[in-house]
Formats: sequence, C-alpha cells, structure tokens
Amino acid sequence: MAKKSTTKIEGEYFTHKVLWQCALHQMEAGRSTNKGGRLYFDMATMLMVFLTYEAYLNFLGNHVAPEIWRNERIYFSKPPYVGVNGKLKKILEVCGNINVDKGKRPYQTIQELRKLRDFLSHGKPIKFGKTISHHVDHDPPLFDTGLSKYITPRKAERAIKDTEQFIDVHHIKPNAVVFHVVNVFVPFRVPPDLHSRLGLAPGELQGIRDQIGEHLPDHCVVALCSR
Repeated sequence: MAKKSTTKIEGEYFTHKVLWQCALHQMEAGRSTNKGGRLYFDMATMLMVFLTYEAYLNFLGNHVAPEIWRNERIYFSKPPYVGVNGKLKKILEVCGNINVDKGKRPYQTIQELRKLRDFLSHGKPIKFGKTISHHVDHDPPLFDTGLSKYITPRKAERAIKDTEQFIDVHHIKPNAVVFHVVNVFVPFRVPPDLHSRLGLAPGELQGIRDQIGEHLPDHCVVALCSR
C-alpha cells in the first residue's frame, strides 16, 4: 500500500504581476495588428497598466500599513486619503514622507490612466448627431467617442514605461522601511541575491518582465512542513 504524505502550504498570490503580464501581452499584440484594430489593444494595455499600479499599491500597503489596509474601503473613502491617490499618499507618508513631483511624468501619466479607467468604468451611452460635408466617393468620418483623447499608441507605450519607472524610482529611497519592503517586493525587478537571502528556489520570485509565457510570476508558495 502506497504511503501518503501531507504538506502544509502557505503562499501569496501576486495579482499585480498577473495584471502586468496581461498589459505586456496586449501591448505586443497591438504592435503587430493593423492601425484600425490597435485601439482595442492599446485600450486594454492602458487599463491593465493602471490596474497593475492600483494592485501594487494594495500589495505594498498591506506590508507597510497592514492595520489600515484591513479596512481600506472605509479608510480610503474619506479625505485626505480618498481612492487610489489617497493610498499613494498614505504609503509615501508611512515610508518617510517621500516626495513625488506631481507636475510631470511619470506621475502625470498615471493620472491620465486613472482618468481613462474612470471614463471606461462609468461609461454611458453617447448620443450624437451632426451634418458632415465630405466627398461623394468617401465615407464620412466616424463620430469621436472621446476615446482618442485618452488612447493612442504613443500613450500606451508611455503608460508601460512611466508606470514601471514610477514604481522603480520613487519607491526605492534611502529609508529603512522602503528599502526592506521594495527590495523584496518590487514587481518589475528582483535583486540578484534575493533568492539566496530568502531561501527560495530559483524562479519562485522572478522579475515581472522575465516571465512572459505560461509560467507567470503570480505567486510565491512555501512548503512549511511535510510528513
């Protein structure tokens, strides 16, 4: 009779890494599609990038201020910490009042993504009607739904670049709390000696860009005991 074994497993599922993978895949698909169809891939890319950013803030918040994130919906529904921007504000305060230049990229890019997310999340029917003069041999131009204000191939590429830069640069500061948390949990880069310091087998915590494919870096599982 075969012997049975029981193993207790605990881990953490990294939602922000799955979302980031989705953004990268959508971007690659958009680059290879025709001009008319790219809008849809760029839209998905930009939306997934913002969701990655929001999920990463929740991930980081759970580590630097777990008592607040246990009741995040209530805490971040009131000034001065409202919504996603409020979460960033609180994290920066907890990590030593880190300063962020809100007047330029990459912060401004993230705010544009937030506006796009709100536009799509609260979408409503758009009524239109107008008379257009055009050549008899050409179709009239389509009505602008407002998406072109937010979505272009250039903005999609910038969303990837700026969001990664914002997390990598603005969260890695000479502060004890930030250094400890970010060097372990930053979603886009993993220090070369991380695996040995954490006692993990290679591949359990790999950089988000290094895992495009079927082996997604979406979780870390550690077997606590086996018998």
